[in-house]
Amino acid sequence: MATKQVSFYEETTRVPLIVSGPGVAGGDRIIEKPLVSLLDLLPTLCEYAGIKAPADFWGLSLRPWLAGATDAAAHAYVVSEWYSEWGFTISPGRMIRGPRYKYTRYLEGDCEELYDVANDPGEKRTLADDPACAAELARHRELLDRYVRETTDPFFSLEVKVDPRWRSHPVGFTRTIRARPRSREGVRLG
Repeated sequence: MATKQVSFYEETTRVPLIVSGPGVAGGDRIIEKPLVSLLDLLPTLCEYAGIKAPADFWGLSLRPWLAGATDAAAHAYVVSEWYSEWGFTISPGRMIRGPRYKYTRYLEGDCEELYDVANDPGEKRTLADDPACAAELARHRELLDRYVRETTDPFFSLEVKVDPRWRSHPVGFTRTIRARPRSREGVRLG
């Protein structure tokens, strides 16, 4: 991808989290089950510190999972957000990630994608236009609508501002290498 932004592929959104310390079960254990958000860090750290997390905070404490629980409270889905490319282009996007499906919605072009990440881990085929997946697509649209309402996320009212020059290039990335000027000492400038 030429610029990598505005994409919610697993490689860019699934950030490894490694936790070690007293009360953390199993030094070589990998916890696959719960969907985790960076918003879970605050309640987790608060619980370990013995202080109360804000009541209206969306995150969940991971402490039960870290202590070895296999059936602790978990998110039904997590959300990722995108707003701007370096402040010049505004191209808002949201992603809803559940245990099996991932739904993305972009305001630019009113585009959406639906992936079955269990059966298509490389996210190579969107199911958004597949009639057999219409119910799943509708469910994920509703999850996004509910998230926007519950968190007062202004997503659907955000501006889209895209210079046509940034969207008019052919698919793929080509780079022309130009010689940079050199100082009198032969050091490249710029």
